Amino acid sequence: MPPDTRAGPVRRAWLVLLLLPVSWLLAFAVGEGLIGAFGYNVGGSYPTWLAVLTDVVACVVAVAPCLVGGLLAWRGCRTHQPHALPPLVVSTVLGTALVALTLVSLIGDLVR
Repeated sequence: MPPDTRAGPVRRAWLVLLLLPVSWLLAFAVGEGLIGAFGYNVGGSYPTWLAVLTDVVACVVAVAPCLVGGLLAWRGCRTHQPHALPPLVVSTVLGTALVALTLVSLIGDLVR
């Protein structure tokens, strides 16, 4: 019987987490692009609803690999695959940190 060469959920979780830097750059571009698309200067003043919209969209784009990686790692944990816990912890911690930083930034923008 030939060896199973298919990538399991744990390997796919790590591969998806490698996309985090790309998703962060894409989230930055999407957030700045939305501000510009609505006709406002990026460094200037713009309405609160636009700040909330751009932060939510950018956060979703940035956290997407964490969500997918976490789901794949969780699938590995459910099937008792070895080494499934580290990508689950990494994706959970990074995703939670990104959401928390986005919320802190948004609240800071709303207060000033």
